[in-house]
Amino acid sequence: MAIDFRVRDFFHPVRILRLHRDFERHQWEPLSAVRAYQIGRLRAVLSVARDHVPFYRELFARVGFDPSALESDSDLAALPLLTRDVVREHQAAMRADDAHRLGAIVQRTSGTTGRPIEFLADAESQSLEFVYYWRHWSWAGYRLGDRFAELGSQFFLRRSDDAIACWQPGLRRLMLDSTRVSAENARPFADAIRRHRPRFLKGMPSAVHLLAESLRDAGIDDLRFRAVFTNGEPVTASHRASVERVFGCRVLDSYGHMERTVAISQCLEGEYHVHPDYGLLQLVESGAPTGRPGTSHEEKASHELSDSVRAAEATPRHAVDDDGGSARLPRRARVIGTSLHNRAMPFVRYELGDQVELYSEPRTCRCGRSFPVVKRILGRSRDVVVTPDGRHISTLFMLPEMVEGALLTQFVQESPRELRIRVAPGPGWSESSERQMREYAQRLVGPSMRVDVECVPGEQLLDESGKLRTVVSHL
Repeated sequence: MAIDFRVRDFFHPVRILRLHRDFERHQWEPLSAVRAYQIGRLRAVLSVARDHVPFYRELFARVGFDPSALESDSDLAALPLLTRDVVREHQAAMRADDAHRLGAIVQRTSGTTGRPIEFLADAESQSLEFVYYWRHWSWAGYRLGDRFAELGSQFFLRRSDDAIACWQPGLRRLMLDSTRVSAENARPFADAIRRHRPRFLKGMPSAVHLLAESLRDAGIDDLRFRAVFTNGEPVTASHRASVERVFGCRVLDSYGHMERTVAISQCLEGEYHVHPDYGLLQLVESGAPTGRPGTSHEEKASHELSDSVRAAEATPRHAVDDDGGSARLPRRARVIGTSLHNRAMPFVRYELGDQVELYSEPRTCRCGRSFPVVKRILGRSRDVVVTPDGRHISTLFMLPEMVEGALLTQFVQESPRELRIRVAPGPGWSESSERQMREYAQRLVGPSMRVDVECVPGEQLLDESGKLRTVVSHL
C-alpha cells in the first residue's frame, strides 16, 4: 500500500471530502461508535458480495451465511480464511458483475514475497487510500498541499534521462531515486532537498535509512523534516534511531497492503493504531485449537482474537539475546483482513501472511485517539529459515540489532543446509562484527547448517521498489 497524490484522486472531490470528514471524526469518537460504523460497512459490502460476486454467492449459500443478519465481526467465523492461492484460482469469480459501474480499475500486488495478484479496486477504495494517508500524515502536522519528498524507483524507470531527483510542481512532490542512494550521491540528493525544501519524507525504511547514513557519512547535517513516513517493511530500532538522529524528527511507520483490508499506523506517541474504519482486522494466534468447521487447514492449532487487540499469556519462545543467552520473545498474532470499502472485488477473512506483536493487556494511547493499538509490526510470517530438522526460524531479523555496524542485512537460504547472510557494512563493522553475526545465527539455526557472511553494497540489497526483503529462500 503506498501513498501517491495523483490528479485522478481528485476526480471525485465530493466523495473524498465526505470520507475525510467522517474519518477525522471517527478517531476521536468512542470506540463503540466506530465499531457500529464498521459493522454497518461490513453488512453493506458483504450484501453486495452476495448479490454481485459469484464466488461469495456460492460460498455464503454453502455455509448458510446471511450478511444482513450480521451483528458482530465474530459472525464471520462461519467463513473460511481466504488465501492468495484461492484468489488466484477463483480470480474471475471474485469480481463483481457490476464492477464497471463502480469505476473499478485493475491493481496488481508487487509480488516481492511471491507471485503477484491482480484484483479490482473500485473508485471508493481509491478515495479510501487517499483519505487514510491524509489522516495519518496529518498526525504529524501535514496539510494537503505541503511539499514532501519520496524515495522510490518506478518513477525513474520510466524516464530516459539519468536524473536522481525530479520535482513535480503540480503534486508538490520531490521524487528521489532509491536505487541511486549511496555515499557518492549524497551531495546531489542533499542539493535537491535544499532546493525544493520538502517538509516531509516518505519511503521504505531501508531506503530512508540508507539515505540518512549516506548523508551522515558525507558530513551533511543541515537537512531537517517535520516527520519521516515509512511503510512497506518492518522498521528496526536501529534504523529508526539513525533516521531520527540525522533528520531531527520522528519516524511514523505504517502498515498496509495493496488489497486494502487492514491499515495500522503510528502516532506521535509512537503507538501503532489499528484503523477500524478502513478495514476489519482480526488476529489469529498460533498455538490454540479452534475446532471451527469450515476453516482452512492453515488455521489448525489457532484461535481468533477480537480486533480490540487483547492479548493473553503467550507460549514461551526464545532467541539469542545481546549476551548470547536466551531471551523470551513476545507473543505474536497473524493478521486477517476484510474489505469495508471495495465492492468491486471484496476480500473477506483474507490471510495476509503478516504478523504483529501484541501488548499483554489492552491499552489506550496518550494521543487521545480511541483506535486500538498493537505493540509492533513484525512483518511476514513466511520470512523464515527452515532448518534441516524442520524448525522454522523467524527471529533472524533481531540479529542486526545485536551486532555493531550492520547497516542492512539479508538472510538467503540457498539449500536446507546453507544460510548466507548478506550485510551492507556501516561504521563500526569489523571482523568481530562478522564473527558475532555468524555465531549468533549459528546458535539460532543449529550446527547442521552452514552459515556464511558476505559484505555487499547497500543498494544491492534493495529491490526495484526500494524494499529490503529480509529473508530470501530458494527452497
